[in-house]
Amino acid sequence: MKRADSYFSVSTIFEELDVKKSVCLMCATLLALFSTSLCSAQVVPFLSAGSGNEYNPLTAEFAGDGITTYMGKTLNLGLAVPFEITDPNDPDFGNPLVQGWTGKATIIAANGDTIELAGGGRIFLQPLPSGLFTATWNGDFAVQDIDGDGKAGTGRFSNVKAAAEPLAVTAINDPFNIVVSPGDIWYYDFTIAGEIDLGKAGN
Repeated sequence: MKRADSYFSVSTIFEELDVKKSVCLMCATLLALFSTSLCSAQVVPFLSAGSGNEYNPLTAEFAGDGITTYMGKTLNLGLAVPFEITDPNDPDFGNPLVQGWTGKATIIAANGDTIELAGGGRIFLQPLPSGLFTATWNGDFAVQDIDGDGKAGTGRFSNVKAAAEPLAVTAINDPFNIVVSPGDIWYYDFTIAGEIDLGKAGN
């Protein structure tokens, strides 16, 4: 049996070697670019959820427990301030059952590691036959420095930053009295879902 290389001229073999060299060089370049991308970003799924959390309608502060991806059991603290929609071009302008909200949150792991978020959205009020109301808070949160230290997280999350898309926020209140009195607490369940960028892989 003839050897396979006996079918090719010497010049053809060198041409093939040049092509293979070029392909290998291109692959090495792509691998280097891919490795650099992995080292500079680590975008991962993220979910934080909890129930029975407390919202103070007089101070707009909220607090409660949750379970959060990469953090386990967490304490979620923050501020969610409702506001009247005053832009006449807004489709919800003049609707007494829709308000805006703006807020911030800190998610704290048991070991003290934190992730900071900020954002806002809409509140949709639903009157009940009992005269009470429920409310659904929809909106977005982005990973963002909220305490002015230049970082949006601490500990294992010291390099955390926003992914390309914001996190989707949903909170639903238990029935509450719309007429607020001192000491009132509105209870709610929540989810914060999407993706975050953990920063440099391995940090």
